[in-house]
Amino acid sequence: MKLKLTLALLTLALNQACGSAPETESVSFTKGFPAMGSLWQTMPINVCFENATLANATERGWIQTRVTNEISGRTSVSFQGWGGCPAANGPNIPASLVRINLDNNQWPHVERLGRGLHNLPNGVVLATAFSALRETDGNPSFPGCDATTASRKDCVERIAVHEFGHVIGMAHEQNRPDNGDPECRKQVQGSQGSEVVGYFDNDSIMNYCNPIWNNNGTLSIKDVHTIYHMYPDSGLQSRAAGQIVSKYVSIEQRSRDSIGQTTSGVLMAPDRYGFFQRYQYGIFYWVPERPAFLVYGAILGKYAQLGYERGYGYPVTDELSTPDGVGRYNHFEGGSIYWTQATGAHTVHGLIRNRWAELGYERSFLKYPMTDETATPDGIGRYNHFQFGSIYWTPATGAKVVHGDIRNKWAQLGWERSSLGYPIDEEQADGVYRTQTFQGGRLRWDSRNGSVAVLPR
Repeated sequence: MKLKLTLALLTLALNQACGSAPETESVSFTKGFPAMGSLWQTMPINVCFENATLANATERGWIQTRVTNEISGRTSVSFQGWGGCPAANGPNIPASLVRINLDNNQWPHVERLGRGLHNLPNGVVLATAFSALRETDGNPSFPGCDATTASRKDCVERIAVHEFGHVIGMAHEQNRPDNGDPECRKQVQGSQGSEVVGYFDNDSIMNYCNPIWNNNGTLSIKDVHTIYHMYPDSGLQSRAAGQIVSKYVSIEQRSRDSIGQTTSGVLMAPDRYGFFQRYQYGIFYWVPERPAFLVYGAILGKYAQLGYERGYGYPVTDELSTPDGVGRYNHFEGGSIYWTQATGAHTVHGLIRNRWAELGYERSFLKYPMTDETATPDGIGRYNHFQFGSIYWTPATGAKVVHGDIRNKWAQLGWERSSLGYPIDEEQADGVYRTQTFQGGRLRWDSRNGSVAVLPR
């Protein structure tokens, strides 16, 4: 199926988002939407231009340089050639060949994904100027792209990296079945991927709903992850080993003593992107474009319950001491795990974590989490209980703090299953009273006697 820019995408050319993603507290991992049956079997991938001329040499150079730096420079995929094309039916066609037609009167597109493009005449169409591309009302489809040489170069490069995502087998990110935004679902277009690699990536260069058009021609970290999943690099194993050794040497003696002796070599993770090395009581993780990080002890135990990197993503920090000196934590791609001797290890993520962070994490009046983020009995919301309060979240109400005597009263009434439902704001001071509004009413605390009254909204 031809993968064209639609009118909806052209709105994005004005740097307008197609609707923000709905609030969500879900966590699931790997990333991207590749068509795994379309992967190239040989590297480097040969690239040629059907209509290479001296007049378009500058623009061809823009395309080659940006694609080479952004894709080959950050992943295991490589390209070569970039000259004129041989005859499609001629001799000595290489095992992989992508033919590009530079045509300023056609929408940039690819005819197929991945190796379906092999030796296909005009399989990839790219534009180097945009004045001829107009809407039905006559307005330019890419306003500003031809304003200056710099702006034209920027547009050429953004489009080229997106289309080369298709060249190596990536489908549109908005086509994923876990795209839960109704507005973004309207952008579904073109061939489908065969494997959902992780959670929906709003920043993907393959996502029409990215609020930054084609992500400025820059692969997101999840795009890089996806490409390594598609095209594993055997050379990464030695890089991973070097990074993990460097991390082990750099950690404090307390951490070395805590993790014991190594029990494995450096191994590739099941997603074929990251690497890990096990110790008796800890694991080092490394993924491209990041340093290695250590997870151990009770936090590692919780991380294991969640499914390691497949359930909570890779660590993005080492285990660290909290500023108050009481607890320990790791941040992960999917959220955070906090531990204290009194509370144990618990997860906090998504919008509940964001609200806790706004309040000051464990330095806030809520202090440390006492539970993991948990689904409410009615299946609508999610919550974390903390040492001195709770944060409840639903798609309709957002994340709201409930604490003190108002929380106690709400609990006595049956939490969200009561007639009050969920909180829609947080406590508001009003003279001697503090009041919190819920979906079905209000709770008002009287500072004079500590009583809590149930009031209508």
